[in-house]
Amino acid sequence: MIVLFELQDVSGSSAERQMALSTPGSPTFHPNPAPGFHLSQRAFTAHAFKCVERRGNIYLISYIADHPNAEYSAIRLMGQGIGSHMMSPQLFPHGENVSINSTCDLEGPSGRRQYAFIRRAPPGCKFPRELHSSWNFTYLHARRLDIGLRYIVLVLLNGQRIVFSCETRDSNRYVIRSQGFPSPDKDSFLCVHFKPMEDDPFYDYVFSRLNSGVMMDGMLKVIEKGRPIFMHQDCDWFDSPARPEFLYR
Repeated sequence: MIVLFELQDVSGSSAERQMALSTPGSPTFHPNPAPGFHLSQRAFTAHAFKCVERRGNIYLISYIADHPNAEYSAIRLMGQGIGSHMMSPQLFPHGENVSINSTCDLEGPSGRRQYAFIRRAPPGCKFPRELHSSWNFTYLHARRLDIGLRYIVLVLLNGQRIVFSCETRDSNRYVIRSQGFPSPDKDSFLCVHFKPMEDDPFYDYVFSRLNSGVMMDGMLKVIEKGRPIFMHQDCDWFDSPARPEFLYR
C-alpha cells in the first residue's frame, strides 16, 4: 500500500501544521519522533507510513512544515485508491517494485488534484532533555537562564525573572513567548536556535537569535497580547542570525 505526494511551500498563508482536509472525516498527520509520519483518521484507526523514495519535493510519502494554516501543501500525485480521501492507498502485489517513475502522475492537471495542508499536531512545543538545566548565559544583563520541559526563565542581574513558554518548534529552532511582558496588554517573543558545541572547552551551546527586536538590546519583539506567532513570518532573521550568545555550566 503506497501513497505519493508533492510538497509545495505555502509560507505566508495562514496555518500551523496539520493535515486538514475540507471533506468530513478527513485524516490528520501527526509527527513521529522517528522519521516518517503517523496518520490518524477520525475513527481513531492509525496507519504508519514511511518515506520510500524522494525526488526533489516529490515524496513516495510525505514531510513536515509551517504558515497561519500550514507551511506546506501536500498534493496527491497518483490516481484514486481504495477510498476517496487524500490518503487512500492503491494496492500492489506483494513484493512488486514501486517507484516514483512507475506510480506517479506527474503531469496531470493540477486543478483537479487532491491537496491538503500540514501542521504540527499536539503535544506541541517542548525542549529536549539535554537542555533542561540552569545555565550560565553570556547575555550582558543575565544572571542565568533556566530551561525546563516547556519553559525558559531569564533571570536578570537585578533579580527580575522573565518567563517564556515554548510556543512553536521546528527541529532545534524555537519561538518562545512571554505573556503580559512588557505590559499587561502586550506579549513579547524571541526566536532562538540552540546548537551544541561538542568540542569547545568553555561553552556548551550557541544561543542564536533569529529575529529583530526592540527590547533588551534588540532581543525581544513586542506584539499585541495573544496574537499568533508564525515562525517563518515573524522570525525575520531566520537565515541570518544575530551575533550569538552562549550557554555554559
